[in-house]
Amino acid sequence: MKKVLWVKFGWSDYYRGGRVGGNFGWLNDNLGKKKEGRGHEAFNFMPVEGTYYCYVPPQATNHAPSNADPDGWLVIC
Repeated sequence: MKKVLWVKFGWSDYYRGGRVGGNFGWLNDNLGKKKEGRGHEAFNFMPVEGTYYCYVPPQATNHAPSNADPDGWLVIC
């Protein structure tokens, strides 16, 4: 196994549109002092036509990590 991506994102009890909490810039800036609401990760692991997707937050820049070879990754959330 050569390609592994560890992803850390906001926590939700139910990732099918449920509330998301966490200490992340976007959640803190856009959801006010309550620090809980609906962030992008609210729909993580929701199957779309048999495929599961996971929101990957930006890392140190304004873009999510990327790689020229999108196949064969192990993604750990």
